[in-house]
Amino acid sequence: AKTPPEIANKPIFDLIAASLPDSFTDPVEEPANLIQEGYGSELRMRLRHLPADYEYSMQKLARQLFPVCLRIASWCGKYSGSSDDEIMAVTDDLCGHALRGLVLSVAGLAWHGLGIDTGCPKQTTVRVLEYLRLREPMTMSELARGAHLAKKERDLLVERLRAEDLIRVDGKIVTATSYAEFVEGLHKRKEFPEPHNHWATLSKKAQAAA
Repeated sequence: AKTPPEIANKPIFDLIAASLPDSFTDPVEEPANLIQEGYGSELRMRLRHLPADYEYSMQKLARQLFPVCLRIASWCGKYSGSSDDEIMAVTDDLCGHALRGLVLSVAGLAWHGLGIDTGCPKQTTVRVLEYLRLREPMTMSELARGAHLAKKERDLLVERLRAEDLIRVDGKIVTATSYAEFVEGLHKRKEFPEPHNHWATLSKKAQAAA
């Protein structure tokens, strides 16, 4: 982003942020499974290629998102006079966007060669990515020769890196994806769709009933 985001009702959000820590002192109950499972398989697939302690922390955080979002929505709804349906709609929307953000962050580690299976040792993946990013587009033969890769290893690595949008392949020409292109593409990938807008759905139901 080139400009700061515009935040509506900023004084209210400031009040909520200042008041919430003193209002939540009880431990968070952690569900056994993700309440919103949509991004779960993608998260698990990437975490298995990361250190065990990191995987555990991210799994724990992902499961705690829903009860925390419910606390926030319930706390705010109590003071705004919201209905139970409105509180749940806000909870689901807040949790959906927070979980998607978490999964996108983990998927973004692919830029550093983390959380993905390239079929090659991590050191090789990182070395090849750095080699490509520091040079102009090159042919497949130039990549194999310059990065000291066997043909079979090169082909597998190119296939996996291309699937993660870390490189672009046009015929026999290989180009490293820029960071801006990678991040923009990450948010557009079908694996990470925008979460369902529960508040909009609730509003439509209310309008239809009226």
